[in-house]
Amino acid sequence: VLGGGDVGRHFRPRRLTPTHHWAKAQGAVFVEVGQWMRAQYFARAGETHWRQSVDREARAVRGAVGLCDVTTLGKIDVQGADVGEFLNRLYCNMMATLKVGRVRYGLML
Repeated sequence: VLGGGDVGRHFRPRRLTPTHHWAKAQGAVFVEVGQWMRAQYFARAGETHWRQSVDREARAVRGAVGLCDVTTLGKIDVQGADVGEFLNRLYCNMMATLKVGRVRYGLML
């Protein structure tokens, strides 16, 4: 149960990713995505427009490595004997071959 002054149109629960506090300490600018507060980009001193930050980050990743917290991406939990066939009918790629405990990106139809 959630209670308090934020009700009706003012009620906006916020979910934080595991890297939220780290990202905030690094100067992240956040965007709300499906109740998740996701780091959109990391502004640095002297960057007056978001595009400057994004371009700098893209160059850094192309030249080295980057980190992306995908907590905000959708997840589903399906169970049962025919789960592989069920997922094969929902996705373009084969899901029936996916082992338990593994993940796979897929395009849902």
